[in-house]
Amino acid sequence: MTAEMILFPVLLYLAIVDIRKRKILLPVPIIGTTVILCVHYLCEKKVICFLIPALFFCVFFLLVSKWTHDQIGSGDALVLGMTGACFGFVKNIYLLYCSFFLAFLYGIFFIIWKKREGCHVMPFLPFVFLSAAAVFLGDIYL
Repeated sequence: MTAEMILFPVLLYLAIVDIRKRKILLPVPIIGTTVILCVHYLCEKKVICFLIPALFFCVFFLLVSKWTHDQIGSGDALVLGMTGACFGFVKNIYLLYCSFFLAFLYGIFFIIWKKREGCHVMPFLPFVFLSAAAVFLGDIYL
């Protein structure tokens, strides 16, 4: 619960910056991940259970970022590492699924109603923020 209290304001800030500037300030998710891991340590949780997913998702999406020539940016990769540090591996998989599904629905809406074709850059972090809220609320109520 404490780690989520740090994650959500940071995610909201980064989502707003991503919508406005289409760019993520890289120190913010790095500092956020560090603080979240410190909170896990202070709450006497097994930090390794959160460090491994953070590193996995961060490295995986950094590789995807390089492979796709920054279609998924390195800032997105760092943020997904931060969510991995907060939620752990399994919940972060749910978060990714939900994020990609919401982005897919937005893309379909954008193509049909805006009649746009071709490549369009859209911010990804608003979908990550909404998905993190869904994962968090689903964990509380399920």
